[in-house]
Amino acid sequence: MSAYFMRRFSQIPTTSNLALQANGPETRSRGRSADRPVAELGSVRPQGAHRMSYDLLIGASPKVKGYPAMAGVIEFEEIAPLKRISERHRSWLFDRLLNYFEDQSFTPSELREAVSILDNTILAEQGEAERRILYKVSAIFSMALRKNLPVHGVSD
Repeated sequence: MSAYFMRRFSQIPTTSNLALQANGPETRSRGRSADRPVAELGSVRPQGAHRMSYDLLIGASPKVKGYPAMAGVIEFEEIAPLKRISERHRSWLFDRLLNYFEDQSFTPSELREAVSILDNTILAEQGEAERRILYKVSAIFSMALRKNLPVHGVSD
C-alpha cells in the first residue's frame, strides 16, 4: 500500500471515535478493532441496533490488516428497494448486491461496468427509496474507481 494512501486514511476517524461522537461514551465498536480506519458516508448505527446490514469497504482487502475504509452500509430497510430495482432491471450487479449472505468483492474492471449500469438505472428509476440506494452505491463505486481500488461487500 502506498505511503500516500496510508497517510491519507490514517487521518480518518476510527470506529470507536465515530461511535462516541454519535452515541456517547457507553458505545462499543461491535467487535471491530477500535483502530480500524472508517470513512462513513452515512450515519453510525445506534447502540443496540442488531439488524443485518451489508458493509461496503474500499481497499485492497476486506481484512482489518488491509486497512479498508468503510464507505457505506446497505441497511436492512434498503433491501426491499434494491429488490424492486433488481426485478425491473435484471443485472449481475443487483444479483450480487442482493446476495448479502456472502461476502462480495468488485474489482476495478467490474466497477467500471457497474457504474455504467447504475447510471442507466438511476435515469430510469422514479421511486425515492430506489434512487437513494442507487445514489449511495454509485457514490461508493465511483470513489473506489477514482482510487483504483476494489469494493468489498461484507455481511454484518
